[in-house]
Amino acid sequence: GFPEMVDVIERCKQDGVSKKEVLLQLAGVEGVYVPTLYRSKYSANGIFNGMEPVNEQAPFPVQSRIVESLKPEYYPDKPLVPLCEIVHDRLAVEIMRGCSHGCRFCEAGMSYRPRRVRPVSDVVNHVVKGILTTGWDEVSLVSLSTTDYPGIEKVVQQAGSQLKSKAVSISLSSLRADNFSLKMAEATAGGRKTGLTFAVEAGTQRLRDVINKNLTEEQLLKTVESALTHEFSKIKLYFMIGLPTETDEDVLAIAELLNKLSALSKRFKGRHINVTVSPFAPKPLTPFQWENQDSADTIARKTRLVKNNLRSRFINIKEGSPLQALLEARFGRGGRELGAVILNAWKRGSKLNGWSEHFDGKIWLDVFRDAGIALEEGGGGVEPGTVLPWSHLHFGVDESFLHAEREKAFQGITTPACDRICHSCGMYAPFCNSLKKASGENSVQKPVQEKPSAPSMMYGRKKKPVPGKSATSILPGTRMRLQYTKNSANRFTGHLDIVRVFDRTFRRAGIPVAYSQGFHPHPSISFGHPLPLGIKSRAEYADFSLSIPFTGIEAALQKGFPDGFHLVKIRSIPDNAKSLSSIVSLAEYFVRCEVNDTLITNISDILKCESIPVKRITKKGEKIVDIRSGIVEISIADDRSGFNMLLSLDSRQQARPSELLELISADGRLNDVTRTEQYAVSQGKKISPMEII
Repeated sequence: GFPEMVDVIERCKQDGVSKKEVLLQLAGVEGVYVPTLYRSKYSANGIFNGMEPVNEQAPFPVQSRIVESLKPEYYPDKPLVPLCEIVHDRLAVEIMRGCSHGCRFCEAGMSYRPRRVRPVSDVVNHVVKGILTTGWDEVSLVSLSTTDYPGIEKVVQQAGSQLKSKAVSISLSSLRADNFSLKMAEATAGGRKTGLTFAVEAGTQRLRDVINKNLTEEQLLKTVESALTHEFSKIKLYFMIGLPTETDEDVLAIAELLNKLSALSKRFKGRHINVTVSPFAPKPLTPFQWENQDSADTIARKTRLVKNNLRSRFINIKEGSPLQALLEARFGRGGRELGAVILNAWKRGSKLNGWSEHFDGKIWLDVFRDAGIALEEGGGGVEPGTVLPWSHLHFGVDESFLHAEREKAFQGITTPACDRICHSCGMYAPFCNSLKKASGENSVQKPVQEKPSAPSMMYGRKKKPVPGKSATSILPGTRMRLQYTKNSANRFTGHLDIVRVFDRTFRRAGIPVAYSQGFHPHPSISFGHPLPLGIKSRAEYADFSLSIPFTGIEAALQKGFPDGFHLVKIRSIPDNAKSLSSIVSLAEYFVRCEVNDTLITNISDILKCESIPVKRITKKGEKIVDIRSGIVEISIADDRSGFNMLLSLDSRQQARPSELLELISADGRLNDVTRTEQYAVSQGKKISPMEII
């Protein structure tokens, strides 16, 4: 649909038509919803009565449009890689769209039907190419229910055989405890024991049947026991409270189930299990879209009921925010009238509500109260058959199917996954059936040509050899030292992010850097003293080891470096060369600024001082440090374009550039600073790290 939208906009721009006409023509593209072409209807007593088009050319209802096949061209070959660390700092590859399980609270599982599967060969190609072009060391296989993907183990095996020696791990999202394979998880982790997350949702089998969560307690206990046996370090479980038909007995059953899991944990050195208990919020386009929601007080009482009946210190409970869940339900069920409420909240200072430190619940309580809604009381349930704010939009699942599923929920009847039997849920059912017939041909690929080595060798990770011995053996002539620059906006990239930049640069460039051994391999790269944030540099250094000799390394690095980084020189160093941090003790800086009498006087006064105490904030609190011994030299440049500073990097007498600049210029305008060189001192002489043998 998007290419068609672009064509419409381009054509309209060439014809010089009005914005109103552009929107009308866009509405003619299947799957496009233009809100201004529809208005709300109300009954005589002011009750919402649905939406109606304001133009006869506007489609009604607006029908969603689906991608029939997940083609390779829909996915970027070279995704953007940020220099800083992000939340999901990995390559994400969608392997499947839609879900066949039909959990009755899940909006995504209903609106993204039917299930469409990417062929194994396409997934493998995207994984391998994505890792090679981005330099990431982890890839996440993404879908609503990843363990349902046919051929998941083939993807792991084939990608693993092509990425071995790259120290890459594959993680799975959205695991189900009823079809989870520990063999699969161990393979995807490449020998590294990662965390496992399962959504259990309810404590009793009765309530799990109500929500159509086809999972038994026996399956969950067996899966968790196996995970603990195989030394997976973290296990996380999700539960919901406030589900339709829930009683206190169901809530207490969550605590009872967690106590059983805790007893399992005690047998395995008391590993902690993290549990999140979140309030239920009815979602649009689901069988539970008409249901009521518990009040904030009821949610809090039920959460206490769970916590007060736990008998273990190995279970860590995290509570979902009742108020945020109430907001989620109101926004999900509300119509256009909520626009005024949201605007009012913004005017009162509500912002960045996704961050707990910025979320102000009082503002939301007040603006809803002004709109005549007591948000904290929950509620919001509506009678089935009532016209809903989204009734003019059709996402492929008929409302009659949602009604039927709701009735089955209250009878405790489960519905089998639709990949086994079609339930004729809506207009896409025939297409869904055609996909099932073709899935055997499309998703199952040829047998793996190259079998990966033993599980402990997956993706280049090896089991730790002998405790206490060196984890990395260095071949002669494979230890290298390089000098690089860091300019422009990259001066605001922190040291830890620089470490990640180098790791990814080596991967992108195809340089065979050596890795440590064990469950958490790290590239054999070490750096000198971190550059203070905001300062440019012409002389940063790093040491690294190669797993095998590599020719053309300089050209490969220049090609792999992101903008703002430039390789100055590179050379081999002895295998037993001392680390940069142990030999480099001085750093030279140039501050570009206007040189006037005041600046010269300030510098002269500083050099005359025998003691310069400054205040520093540390993790242990505030302390006073004398930085005078760390100031080796300050001199005005010959062309009076600024001044040079030579400062000690010794942690016992270090003078930070920012501290010294504040003393020299109180107005804080000295912000054009460049580290021009770093030195080691030998026999009273300053020596560049590139000159040290």
